[in-house]
This record gives sequence, C-alpha cells and structure tokens, in this order.
Amino acid sequence: MRRAAALTCLVITACVAGGILLSGCDAGSLASAVIQHWPPTLNLSANPETITAGQTTTLTWGSTNADSVVNSTFGATTVSGVQIVSPVETTTYQITVRGDGGTKTATVTVTVTAG
Repeated sequence: MRRAAALTCLVITACVAGGILLSGCDAGSLASAVIQHWPPTLNLSANPETITAGQTTTLTWGSTNADSVVNSTFGATTVSGVQIVSPVETTTYQITVRGDGGTKTATVTVTVTAG
C-alpha cells in the first residue's frame, strides 16, 4: 500500500497596509501567506547489485526537495551523485537527506559472492 506524502505547511499572518508591516492593526488589514514544504524524495541504487569478491559496483543516488545529507554509510556529502565502491562482503548502504519538508532515507544492498 502506498501512502501519500505529507506536506508541511506554515501559515504566516501579519498586519499590512500599503505593503508595510504594522505592529497594531484591525481585522481589515490582516494578510496571510501559506508556505509549503514538500517532503524530500530519495533514490539509491547499485549497478550491479551482485558482484564477485574483488569487483566494483556503482552507487547512484538522487533526491528532490532536499538540501543536505544527514547521514551516509558510504561517505556521500551531496544530495545526488555517483560513487564506485568495492565491498569485501555483502553490504547494505544507506543515505539520509534533509529538506524543509523533513528527512528521507534510502538503502540498497550489494551482494558479494566468492570468486
């Protein structure tokens, strides 16, 4: 079952007159703005997902609505990229990104077989 992504909203209400923010006002001069923050999306893949010991695989990741990496088990520091790895045993790689709408984590497992 797929769940719809949550939307983070912030409603700002202020008193304005002629584009000027007022410290005291009546109900007729209230103005509101809604700021929407969509949750981040994140994809992480390995190609190939199964390798023989001593071989390499390419990790590729990308995200939208994210501006920083919170955590990465493979050293990623950007919200999208490519990295070649050579695990010596079956390994699960993980990355977590953050944006104004929250955080998102993705994982991929690279299976290593004996040579």
